[in-house]
Amino acid sequence: MGYRSTVVLAVGKELKPYFLAALAASPEATALVFKHTDHFEDDGYDDGVMLMHWSSIKWYESHEEINVINKFVHDCDNESLEGWEGAQTDELGIPAEHFRFVRTGADYDDAEDKGEYLWGEIHIAREIQF
Repeated sequence: MGYRSTVVLAVGKELKPYFLAALAASPEATALVFKHTDHFEDDGYDDGVMLMHWSSIKWYESHEEINVINKFVHDCDNESLEGWEGAQTDELGIPAEHFRFVRTGADYDDAEDKGEYLWGEIHIAREIQF
């Protein structure tokens, strides 16, 4: 069984080349994105965005493919994405403006929310049902 999470990642067209380069280093990460998502859109959701959704996934840091995606998210969130510095930042702003990562775990208080892209459209919503 194991601990399961629900994850959504949106990568804007500005970051798409960086994301694809990160995936290219790992066949496992490439397969996770292009073959093992519950929902995948490339250019369909918004102009040039890649949108991925995984439900009931073991989002374990011990898995290489998860580490590749987590490192990409971390680098974008901390403005340490290799190659982004220089003239691009003047024109495009910071990487966090071009991606969105949201993860909820099985535990009620286990959640991650990073990036500013599509903030109003991709978010965690909690409700009481009876």
